[in-house]
Amino acid sequence: MGWLTIAWFLTVGYLPQNQLFMQQVAPIVAQCDNSGCFEQTLGFSATAWRLFKLWTTIETFDEMGSMTSFYPFRSNFALGLEFIMPNFTAGIKHECDHPTIWNWSKQPLGYGENVTELYLTIHGEGKL
Repeated sequence: MGWLTIAWFLTVGYLPQNQLFMQQVAPIVAQCDNSGCFEQTLGFSATAWRLFKLWTTIETFDEMGSMTSFYPFRSNFALGLEFIMPNFTAGIKHECDHPTIWNWSKQPLGYGENVTELYLTIHGEGKL
């Protein structure tokens, strides 16, 4: 058995209700879009000795322009490092969300966020 495990995943989905709120303080501008959108998430991880896990995900949201075109409007990036034990996982995660502005007349503003989190997860399992 090897000491390193590499994994990946791809998720695609449709959000029938997409509530995107954008605002700017001065001058005051607000926009709300309730149309549906598509979402894709691509993730990678590497686990060493079943103790340490380095992972990343990229999530993109798109509006559909036609049957052959999509317009991305937001991307979320996450990167994490975890220490894995039998009953708990300790880690650090950084997430940054960025606007992808493809049409200034339709989407004049964008959503952005940066979050860093230190966490401890306690977990278990049982059989009935």
